[in-house]
Amino acid sequence: MISASFNLKKCLPVICSVAFLSVSAILVDSARAERFIVINEKGEQREIVGRLYASGQGAYAIERPGGQIELVAQGAVIDRDNSVPWKPATARELADELKEEFGEEIFRSYLEDDFVVGLVLMDKLPQKS
Repeated sequence: MISASFNLKKCLPVICSVAFLSVSAILVDSARAERFIVINEKGEQREIVGRLYASGQGAYAIERPGGQIELVAQGAVIDRDNSVPWKPATARELADELKEEFGEEIFRSYLEDDFVVGLVLMDKLPQKS
């Protein structure tokens, strides 16, 4: 009869090391973003910084720092590196970006913790006299 003994004191450091390395790999991966250099049909290049959210059927889904998902054809990516630190946009940065996109005259925002409530008006509000 073969008997096996298990010594928890000897195995515990190994178990803890494996668990620590697994968690470290997940945290390091989530702290990195990628820089994609994309070319359009006119030959113009632009840079997209974000995390690869998914890929398939010839496209990449890239999560931008503001939470938007941008679809890019894999064939349009001419360069890609993962040396960019991941820094999600703050609520203030998102509100400022939206104000710039829609115009200060027609965009209103309200910030609450990590949330932005935005309103895009159809036209400028009348000036008060």
